[in-house]
Amino acid sequence: AAGRLDSALNLPSAWSPAVTEQPSVARRPSAVTGGARAAKVAAGMLVAFGALVLLYLSRQIPFDPDELDHLHQGFLWLAGLRAFVDYIVEKPPLLSSLLAPLIRVVGTDTLWGYRAVFTAIGSANAVAAYLLTRRIAGERAALIALVILDASIVFQVVGMSVRPDAMLSLFLILAFLFLQRWHESGRFIDAFAAGLFGGASAI
Repeated sequence: AAGRLDSALNLPSAWSPAVTEQPSVARRPSAVTGGARAAKVAAGMLVAFGALVLLYLSRQIPFDPDELDHLHQGFLWLAGLRAFVDYIVEKPPLLSSLLAPLIRVVGTDTLWGYRAVFTAIGSANAVAAYLLTRRIAGERAALIALVILDASIVFQVVGMSVRPDAMLSLFLILAFLFLQRWHESGRFIDAFAAGLFGGASAI
């Protein structure tokens, strides 16, 4: 019947619905979409849980002399004194230079404001570690990395302290993240960012 209709309408036989294959539209299965959405929700919950733990510890653990020494060096930097020249610095000086403008904003009325800023840096470490691990090893490995960080007492304590450790580790993770992006894309901006954060992690 299809062939007779083609002949009557003078249409090519390839147009016949009996022999023509309809193009298929590629769609992502709903299960895959739902799984990806669930993984992102789980990652967000793990990061939020870690941030809450950091905030709680920042209010419970007293400041130690090391943190106060870093803040003092920030005050010296703000006063115009030069690191390694006018005063001794035992840690990378980048922290002092970044604490100086922070002191202008937070002021001297409360010390906990500085802990809040470093809590945000600690949480940024978790996000950066998740992004790097997911890019290299997939979503499941990235979620495992977040669980390990949330369960790590060392990460929780150091992540909220006014110390250079969390800041330098964040720069190092970002350097590896952009290095991986550059390996995949070959873009100059990714190579530049990898070098920038890699250098910042050492000073």
